Amino acid sequence: MDACQAGKDIYCEKPLTNTLKEPIGENEIHLYESPADSHHGHRQDWVNCLKSRKQPNCPIETGARSVAVCHLGILAYALGEELEGKSLKWDPQKWEFIDNDAANARREYPYPRRKGYTFPS
Repeated sequence: MDACQAGKDIYCEKPLTNTLKEPIGENEIHLYESPADSHHGHRQDWVNCLKSRKQPNCPIETGARSVAVCHLGILAYALGEELEGKSLKWDPQKWEFIDNDAANARREYPYPRRKGYTFPS
């Protein structure tokens, strides 16, 4: 996927379509439709799933890949001048940039990540 060009234009190789108006085929994945206050719904669903051990409305892989596109755009913008005239190429299987050490070096937070979530004992 081409994530940017010169850190200013963000585009995908495949054109977007209006997926909400397209009929869903019998063997296609039906997406969960969040309520109007979806950011509250997603957080509550996540907390409920921690307690119940059920799967969330948005599968973790789907959420991670969805937000990765946003992070790629932010990183492309931040690297703008360094990328002048170049495109970032993203490998979605390896979750890394192809042939761009500068971009790969900035994929991670510049500070250590905190420990994971746990239930109080």
